[in-house]
Amino acid sequence: MPFQVAVSRFREMGKKAPGLILCLDEAVAMAAAHGHYMVSGRPQVVLVHSELGTLQVGGAMTNAQRGPHPRRSHRRGPARRKAGDLA
Repeated sequence: MPFQVAVSRFREMGKKAPGLILCLDEAVAMAAAHGHYMVSGRPQVVLVHSELGTLQVGGAMTNAQRGPHPRRSHRRGPARRKAGDLA
């Protein structure tokens, strides 16, 4: 189930769910999340595409790593493809 659908269903049930912000560039998303954390002190999460998104976010991750604030990164394995999918 996609993450956005799960968040929507949680909200429909009246449960607390994180706010989602769509950002079309992974590096900008990471920089914004890092800046928000620096100001608010609340941890932020950035979801990126598994292959190219991870590469794109690299520079912003380096900037976050050099700062005084903690940072964690997790990566799911490559996207699974079924027979007949376009390469």
